[in-house]
Amino acid sequence: IYINSKGSISFGDYLIDWTPEEFPNTVNLVAQVAGFWADSDYRASGDIYYKIDQDAVFINFVDVGYYNNHDDLINSYQIIITPTDGIILPDGSNTQMCYLDMNWAHGDVGGSGGCCGDGPATVGLDDAPATGDHLQYGRFNFLTDDYNGPYGAGDEDQDGVNWLDYKVFNMDAAVTSGNTPPLPSNNLGCDTIVLCQGNEFDVDLSFLAPEIDQTITMVVTDAPGWTFTATDGSTGNVTGVFVGEATNLGIHEVTISATDDGSPAATTEVTFIVEVLDIVIPELSIEGNTSICAGGEATITATGDFDEIVWSNGNVGVTNTYVFGGNFFVTGQIGQCETVEYFFIDQSPYFLPDVVIDPPAVCVGETAIVTVDPTEQPEYDIYQWDADWNGLGGEVIADNETNAELTAGTYRLLITNNEGCQGQRVFIIETIGSYIPEVELDAYCDGIPDEIVFEGGYSSPTEGALLVYMSSNEESGWGGSYLELIINGESVGILTSPDDFTQHTYDIAAADDIEIIFYEDSSIDTDVLSVSVYNCGFLNATQISDLTAGTIYSGPSECNAEPAVGTWNCLSGPVPWSFSNTNEYDATFYPSDYGLYEICFTEEVCQTDYCYDIEITEEPDVSLVTSEDLLCDGDETTVFADITDLGGTANINWSAPGTDGVTQNTFSFSNTTTYNASVTITNGCGSAQASLPLYSQYTPDPSLDDEILCEGGTVYLDPTSPDTPDLEFEWYIDGGLIPGEIAEEYTAVSTGEFCVEVSNLCGQGEACAEITIVGEIPAPLEDNILDCSGGSTVVVPDLPEGYTVVWPDGSTDDTWLVDDEGVYDEEVFCLDYTDPFGCETNTVCSYLYIGTPPTINPSTTRNIG
Repeated sequence: IYINSKGSISFGDYLIDWTPEEFPNTVNLVAQVAGFWADSDYRASGDIYYKIDQDAVFINFVDVGYYNNHDDLINSYQIIITPTDGIILPDGSNTQMCYLDMNWAHGDVGGSGGCCGDGPATVGLDDAPATGDHLQYGRFNFLTDDYNGPYGAGDEDQDGVNWLDYKVFNMDAAVTSGNTPPLPSNNLGCDTIVLCQGNEFDVDLSFLAPEIDQTITMVVTDAPGWTFTATDGSTGNVTGVFVGEATNLGIHEVTISATDDGSPAATTEVTFIVEVLDIVIPELSIEGNTSICAGGEATITATGDFDEIVWSNGNVGVTNTYVFGGNFFVTGQIGQCETVEYFFIDQSPYFLPDVVIDPPAVCVGETAIVTVDPTEQPEYDIYQWDADWNGLGGEVIADNETNAELTAGTYRLLITNNEGCQGQRVFIIETIGSYIPEVELDAYCDGIPDEIVFEGGYSSPTEGALLVYMSSNEESGWGGSYLELIINGESVGILTSPDDFTQHTYDIAAADDIEIIFYEDSSIDTDVLSVSVYNCGFLNATQISDLTAGTIYSGPSECNAEPAVGTWNCLSGPVPWSFSNTNEYDATFYPSDYGLYEICFTEEVCQTDYCYDIEITEEPDVSLVTSEDLLCDGDETTVFADITDLGGTANINWSAPGTDGVTQNTFSFSNTTTYNASVTITNGCGSAQASLPLYSQYTPDPSLDDEILCEGGTVYLDPTSPDTPDLEFEWYIDGGLIPGEIAEEYTAVSTGEFCVEVSNLCGQGEACAEITIVGEIPAPLEDNILDCSGGSTVVVPDLPEGYTVVWPDGSTDDTWLVDDEGVYDEEVFCLDYTDPFGCETNTVCSYLYIGTPPTINPSTTRNIG
């Protein structure tokens, strides 16, 4: 199976032929199912999807455009094929073609606007032989719903593509008999149709005779509530309506038979079943204003005793609000039944406010004043000026409601009147003056050029663009109305507009003959349509707002190769210099030397200056020099840039804090640093860079403080802060160099005078500190303290100055008074003492004795006996 982009599937070989042919007499002799064999074009719109499963093959052609690259009209349809015993399609069918909205019938080769060519689209089935089994539904060439049978190449035999809308054809592609039964145009469904009293079921069913010159005879069974009309002929037709009533409650079956007069005759039967329920449908009515203006809204109310009311936009409830016009419906649902009420909201189009543009065309950078017609202003309340409409440029400089100051461009004026209705006007402010091309001149780097050529300016060109702007006051655009553009007698395009503004552009040249024809869709109000034609420039503008069918524009191309006129001047640059022609833009400039020339062309009409810088130079070079790169104690130095720049055009950029644009800079620094002074010079031919290091240093001023340490302690000596890379250190103790000690800091662990010498390229400094380490002292008390004078005694410890003591009674005086025969007399006591720096607390103990020497007083004892 092959899926062909031209709207068919084929068997055994592919088929790429954009010219459809009538079955069975095809040139390629390829078996195919032609869903819609026509000149499809997928560049602007269209996709093909397929799905394969065990029951069927589905091929969907979705939103397909037509040749040449058109998407204003699109077609969507589906082809299904199944096995002969498949379950997807109705019995007896293995092929189905199903259609959605079909809108075009023919490509641009031989046709235009999606129709009306010499190769109508083909729909049907065809076996491979040039004659033989086939089934053709029609040749479709028009944008109508006319149907004239399956065959025919003439206009009277061809069909309208809209006839295919929403039709479904079920076929048996395996039939080989010479007579195919009549084919129904649609499917009435398989489920029972349920009606309530007052409901109606409409039937409009056609049967096609696939063979030529066959007549179909229709037979339809009767049923209560069923009225119909049957028509025999090459296309059999039944139209009827089944009405649910109180008199026909129950289930009814209707059979429609279509029999052709082939040999043998073949019959197709379609049956539908209707069940009428004993439910009465209430009356559904709508109320509300069904006429609104553009920008307005209408609220519609539905009345009736229903379970639920559903509006066509999906909203549920008794009211619904509409902000645009059109055909709508509302559905009242009760039980299994429903009734539908259709209604139309008539929305008046945007009215067209008149404006006055003064002046109608402006130079670049100038503005025009656009004013709403003063006679209409009393009717209007709100003014909205929209610039750059549809991306076509323009800027609102000042909005004064009833008037606005605008630059050249395209605008939309939206107005709301005192009744709440809206009007709009799309208008253009043209640009006048010669066309001057955008020119970017690179620097000339390979010597002095002999000449510099300026070209491409014109007030009117030999070749240019024909711009056709199609405008509508309706957002839906032009509908079915369109334009045909004819250049030199040949149709070059069908111009449509699906929106409120569409721009079309075509290339034209001098001597071309141009014609534009308007084709009117009677359903579109031409009063809301307008056309603007710009013939080879905005100066040649034609506004057409009164459109009638036929030729609305005719005339020659306005391209006539007129030069851009003005004056050339050289404002600056080396002399001498000259121009080949100072009165036209297309001219040659002759420089004489390296340098920067500024030349300007002043356009004559608008007096607009177009200026150009011409840089003639070579790649630059630079180096840096200074008299002193070592800066001591805040000294300054000047750095000079030695520059080579033949054209004198280079920009000079110094590193901060240097000043740009000069050849020298002076530098000084408030701190120790190494600074890389650099400069970059740039011209149109390149750039160069140079750098020079500068060293800022300050004479060292070290500082150290005396310190006293406890035994075993250390002192961290740091003479400078912060330390900088330029500093060198040497450490000394008691006048002698400490070998190997050159670090920024030193840790002292002993008593002595420590000194440091700090130096750099700018000088040196010295600092010293006395470091004292506290050591152990002798015991301040003897082992025994004796006081033989009696009374009280004073204990005095032998301690250096600054020591503190704690006596046994907790006192802290330097001495201790002890009474004779007190608690400490004739006892061992202990003293705690601490050095002045709190390094260590020690304890000493001693025996204390307070008393007097013994006395001997002998006496005589008389023994009388």
